[in-house]
Amino acid sequence: MTRTRKQHFLITLLALALLLTPLFPALAAKTPNAPASVSVQALGNKQVYIEFETQPGADYYRIIATPNSGKAEVFTGTSGSAWEISQSLTLGDSRPYAFTVEFSSDNQTWSAPTSGGRVDPGVPGIAVNLTGGYSALNFTNISSQDKTMPTYVFYGGTLEFDVALKDGMFSSPFEIKLPDGSKATITRTGNHYKITGIKEDITLLVSGVLLQAKEYYSTPQNATYSGSGSLAFVATGSYASFLQVSVANMALTKTQYSLKATDAGIEVTFPERYLKALDPGTYTVRFVFLDGFAESKLTIGSPSSSGNATTTSKCTVYATASSKGKKLGSFAKSTAIQFKSFTPTATYALVTFGTGEGYINANYINVTLPTALTGKLSSRTYLSTQRSSSSKYRLVRLDSGSALKLLAREGSYWKVEHEGKAAYVSAKYVKLG
Repeated sequence: MTRTRKQHFLITLLALALLLTPLFPALAAKTPNAPASVSVQALGNKQVYIEFETQPGADYYRIIATPNSGKAEVFTGTSGSAWEISQSLTLGDSRPYAFTVEFSSDNQTWSAPTSGGRVDPGVPGIAVNLTGGYSALNFTNISSQDKTMPTYVFYGGTLEFDVALKDGMFSSPFEIKLPDGSKATITRTGNHYKITGIKEDITLLVSGVLLQAKEYYSTPQNATYSGSGSLAFVATGSYASFLQVSVANMALTKTQYSLKATDAGIEVTFPERYLKALDPGTYTVRFVFLDGFAESKLTIGSPSSSGNATTTSKCTVYATASSKGKKLGSFAKSTAIQFKSFTPTATYALVTFGTGEGYINANYINVTLPTALTGKLSSRTYLSTQRSSSSKYRLVRLDSGSALKLLAREGSYWKVEHEGKAAYVSAKYVKLG
């Protein structure tokens, strides 16, 4: 059959394309993608173990091992139909190498490199396993290549790391130890740990009762010890899950407090003998449960500064600092009260009421201050010789802004010192400072 001119032309074009294809690799095949990830682990004695996944269209791979100085070492191979490549390599030196992997479809045009990190082939990788509450710990500043929890693989005979609690807490101080018989040595400085002499896989033992950061409520939130008698706190955690109570981060023994269940949760009472043994100051009281904690503040002062006071007459105790709040009960006239929180010029004072707390109107309180305060008048008014607005008791008229030395709060009046003598002024005209 005789070929036409058109057929001759098409055959010539096809032959030309076949001849030019090797000269233009991009026309022959698409360059594959770079490896997704590369994992390299030292085996010691100049050997490493490397793993990486292949990519579609990749027929060849090359591994480039670059030392800190000197010539890079290149290892090549074919991917075939394998979806993952893993092999051991023997390097020419024991010094650290940086590893990268590239793919090609034609052994000429290579993909972008993917790093496998820097590995010291002279030192085998050490696996460090954690036990206990590791999931709530935050391990940082680790001298490691692979920081995947709960196992760390690192390279070298020394491992250092910092430990911090995540969103949680321990009922007892957490501790990290090496198992008995371990040849390695562990030291701790604060939250920084250092392990030396590691020559084999090790397991770190993490101890401590792990708690989530669930915060319960305790009352009173701020308690001031009067200097006599016991003092009780109520916390909303359950009696069954109660673990311990601590004061200033020191766990107490059962001889230092008593515990009972209540409808609200638990009631912890500190006896007089324990409270009197505490030095003056403010302490954090923590009630620890299996699933959380509650905290209050406890202030210990001398009898003269503990905030003791008496009521001027019968007065109502409210749940909030308002006469519209829920009524909890009342105090009789001349009842000794104990402040939980009281600003001398406040309208209401937070006081101990039964095993809890409540608010009473400050106009029903008599309290002598342990140390005189400085106040000033907010308006022009009279000082009187008695707690009365009657003109017959007037002593002197003072201008707004006049300084006052405050000695005591007696109901709706302040007892002040004026020219060496005691005088009274309505509390509504006095402000601190």
